[in-house]
Amino acid sequence: MSTAFDEPSATEHQFVRRHLALVFRLRQYVARYAFGQALPTAAALAEELGFEARFISPALTYLDTEGSIVCRGGNRAAGPSYRLRPDEQHPDDVAFDRDIR
Repeated sequence: MSTAFDEPSATEHQFVRRHLALVFRLRQYVARYAFGQALPTAAALAEELGFEARFISPALTYLDTEGSIVCRGGNRAAGPSYRLRPDEQHPDDVAFDRDIR
């Protein structure tokens, strides 16, 4: 019987290592863009970096969550994804702050 506290399998370790390696490569790639500059789509990034597109989206979400980029996903009507300045507040945080006040 498995519990939540079981040791992760070798496959799970490999998945986490690959995800973190992709996040690292993507962070380096995104750093080449100027702050506020539109980023390529996930599909274009996947092609450029040599990964499957299904792995790029979670890595972009990770960078969005840590505040490195603003990720608009596939919705170009909402505007392109872009790189945040280190002192710039994430738009989701601005909306959250406004709602709290």
